[in-house]
Amino acid sequence: MGPSYNETTTAEELVGHFPAEIKDKVVLTTGPSPTSIGATFVEAIARAQPALIILAGRNLSKLRKTADAISQKQPQVPVRLLQLDLGSLAAVREAAAEVKSWDDVPHIDVLVNNAGIMATKFALSPDGFENQFATNHLGHFLFTNLIMDKVLASRSPRVVNVSSDGHRLGPIRWADYNFREGETYNKWSAYGQSKTANILMAVSLAEKLGPKGLMAYSLHPGVIFSTSLSSGLDDLDTDIAALNALDKSLGNAEGWRELRLKTDQEGAATTVYAAFEPALQENNGAYLQDCHVADPWTDTVKPWATDKMEAEKLWKLSEKLVGQDLSHFQGIPWVAQLLRDNDFITSPLPSRVYKSTTTEDRLFSATIKSPSTIAECLMQYRRPAPDSKPFSPKAIPTTEVRVFCTLGTDLDGFPGILHGGMVATLLDEFTGLILSLSLGGGEPGQDGPVTAYLNTKFVGPVLTPSTVVVSGRITEAKDNRKWKLNGDIKDENGSESQQQAIVAANASI
Repeated sequence: MGPSYNETTTAEELVGHFPAEIKDKVVLTTGPSPTSIGATFVEAIARAQPALIILAGRNLSKLRKTADAISQKQPQVPVRLLQLDLGSLAAVREAAAEVKSWDDVPHIDVLVNNAGIMATKFALSPDGFENQFATNHLGHFLFTNLIMDKVLASRSPRVVNVSSDGHRLGPIRWADYNFREGETYNKWSAYGQSKTANILMAVSLAEKLGPKGLMAYSLHPGVIFSTSLSSGLDDLDTDIAALNALDKSLGNAEGWRELRLKTDQEGAATTVYAAFEPALQENNGAYLQDCHVADPWTDTVKPWATDKMEAEKLWKLSEKLVGQDLSHFQGIPWVAQLLRDNDFITSPLPSRVYKSTTTEDRLFSATIKSPSTIAECLMQYRRPAPDSKPFSPKAIPTTEVRVFCTLGTDLDGFPGILHGGMVATLLDEFTGLILSLSLGGGEPGQDGPVTAYLNTKFVGPVLTPSTVVVSGRITEAKDNRKWKLNGDIKDENGSESQQQAIVAANASI
């Protein structure tokens, strides 16, 4: 019989039991800032000589403090920092692209999604989602999926989601996950929704990728008020009273029960257990507590957090919200190959502000994502150079954009051939995206740049139905007021063989 673990087991104690499982592993942990259980976790496992510890977080100065703490005690353990703002989907994509570009890190053995915020005032993320749901779930969902190829390259890949028994405070609010933009907001209900999402995500990962060898777990670390997580609370006494009131209204025993506080070492123990306990392979997708698989009869485990149907619904919703349902394009081999290009960041097509008063706006509102016209669209932009300077806070200083389009037949000029006017419109619209990104949506108070001329050369017909890639590049810029661009449309043959594009264009804007 193996050792017995409980709520008083410490992270250091478990590291002593799992030295072989930790040694030579590559471990990426989000949110390991000082005074967090993430920091306690990485500092503890460093004793067992992992091959590399990657610290990912928004504040690099805080990450450096954790890295220094590791290096002081274990100078032989390599540590790498990754800037990752989970509240911004664009920032998540940039961080994932950086990870994928690390040729010297071919695989990641353990991904610990530890970062989180708790019971904060209502706010929307830059992408328009309730901030706790965005930071605690959507950011981790996107980041995990974007680097999954490197995780699955491990011989024994694991993903660990640090959740909470706070999931008891609320299921996924399918019709109101944004709390009506704050009208129905309760900070603890929102926290509960985000923690439920952490558990459901692990359930889905186990279901979808378990056959490929992935182990996925979620966990409740315990109540640890000494960590930075509680820093978001306005007034501890008032917020705890509000928590108790919500628990009582829901009939949860926690509303009447005194909190049992854990130390940082005790709080990080279940993360170590989830990441390295070999026996857990028999419980893929499980929710853990106090270094054991949580028992719904005796532990706080709400059925809405472990139900496979709820997990699948959340997966589909999350794909939609982050714009990362790549299943269509990943099924097209030549497109899938381009999507793996680490020099480009994959992103959903920016939403267009349709004014309905112009022919162009009416055209695109009726054609984008319409099965018989332009069924699917997906954008990539070239990763900005490290020394590039953005034009505005929201700008992305990229030099090249490409948009994949699956075309239907309702825009044909002749049967099976896309209308020439639509070809020019695609080039104008999607080549111009590069300026929308570079300028961050244009200068305040302006509608943004407009095309002065577009010179289009037809080398061959654009066939339908088909999938093509529309590319645009900046060739000349003058005072951030005038630009020259070139672009082209390629199909499968042009993309694979690097032959001449079927349509090429030069534009002045």
